[in-house]
This record gives sequence, C-alpha cells and structure tokens, in this order.
Amino acid sequence: MRRACVCACVLLVAGVLSAAPVITFETNKVVASGITPGGTAVWFGEAHERPAVYIRLTNRTVVVADEDRDGVVELELGRSVATRSVWTVTDLATGATAWAPAPGFPGKQLSIGAAQQVLGPSGTEGVSVAGETITVLLVRPGVGVWTGRAGCGASGTCAGGKNPTTSFGFATLRAVQGKEPAPSALAPRDVVIGIDREQLTVHAGVFGVTL
Repeated sequence: MRRACVCACVLLVAGVLSAAPVITFETNKVVASGITPGGTAVWFGEAHERPAVYIRLTNRTVVVADEDRDGVVELELGRSVATRSVWTVTDLATGATAWAPAPGFPGKQLSIGAAQQVLGPSGTEGVSVAGETITVLLVRPGVGVWTGRAGCGASGTCAGGKNPTTSFGFATLRAVQGKEPAPSALAPRDVVIGIDREQLTVHAGVFGVTL
C-alpha cells in the first residue's frame, strides 16, 4: 500500500524488543505502520479544531484492529487533520509507541521519569506532570487500555500559578479496551501518556523499561 508521507514521525518510546510504529498523515486521516500484523493500535490525540469562529479542544482515544493483517492501521477523522494537533499510537500487543505533531506544527514531547511518580488523590499510584489540564492514557500491553482527564476542573489535583502541574491517580481512569478495572499501581512495560490540552505537550514514559 503506497501513501504520500506528509510528515515524518518522531519516535517516542518502544518496548525492549519492539520497533516503534511510524505515523504519517493524509488529508482526513492519520496512519500508523509497523503495528503487529493482525494486532490492535491504540490512537490517542489532542487537537485544537476550529469548526466555526471558536476553537474546540478535541480528544480522540480510539482502539482500531488491523483487520487485513498488513501492519497498517488508519484513524479516519471525518475532517481535515487539525493544524494544531498531536497524535500518539501504541501497539497494544507490544507497547511500542510513537508520537507525531500535525504537519507544520512543532509539538513537544517530554519524558515521564521516576521522580514524577506520586500518590494520586485517592492514595493510589499516579504521576505528576506540567500542565493545567491533562488527558491521560494508560496502556498495559496485552491486557487493557484506560483513559481519563485530570487537572483544574477535572479529577486529580492541580497546583496553579505561573507553572501549573497536574497530579492524577491511575485507579480513576476508565476502561477503553479490556475488562480489567484500572490498575492502582504500575507494572513493568506499562505505557503512560499525558497530553496538556492547552499547550499540546506530550508527556510519556514506559515504566520498568525507561524512566
């Protein structure tokens, strides 16, 4: 399958033995190649869309199966890729993950390290990252996918000021894929991604593999 690559992807994180997927863009879709053939891709993106005169902050968390087993999975958007948007994709089988900003948008990605692991508001394990409102994704390879939102006006806690930070507990996340409830603590190779809804900064880490 041939496609014009609009934007080169930037590698984010990968499992120990798995190469990261590659993200490319078409007019109305985002495309990931390098997914486990016959496997599942977890799309996670934030966009500043302008459907009229206002800006709408939009999250897309979508699990898509590679039904034709070619290792390529597309996310159909139903509209043009937003100029201000960032996208991540995770191979559910391996945890291999990549991120890419929309073509022409600089984007920014920061690693989540061990120093940012904290106890969440409910006393369970969590993470603290920079940003006022964070959309969160947790992927446990081969097990499940969970998501949620934390920060000022959402679950979790937010410390305001000039440089706000948001802390969140994993147990508050809701299931997207799988039947297991959200874990209260991280396991090796869990993928954690948080996207700042305002700045579109991507925070990411693979715990027990890279910190």
